[in-house]
Amino acid sequence: MGKLPKRQDIAAAQPIQVTIDVPAAVERERNLLHEACERKDLSYIVARYPIRETPALRQIAWKLGFQGEGQYEDAVRKLMIDEPEALNFVRSLFGSLYEDITAS
Repeated sequence: MGKLPKRQDIAAAQPIQVTIDVPAAVERERNLLHEACERKDLSYIVARYPIRETPALRQIAWKLGFQGEGQYEDAVRKLMIDEPEALNFVRSLFGSLYEDITAS
């Protein structure tokens, strides 16, 4: 994103060339993921690599024994309703957001 032209660059109407070293970027990302796995830092992995719009969610649901993403998501929602500790854990991932939006 740092390579995107600034407003003054566009106003100057000069050619802008951007080069991306894809192999280096992939290697950096692979290293970050490997390090997070070594640390067993699931929070980092989930935050950095969202799976919502990927085929991975379907595979995860199937591997956990659900019929698909919908059934998996329903089970997670039910867990949040039935288990206050699970709900509190999820809320804790968002810092003070819950308190901020529910404060009267």
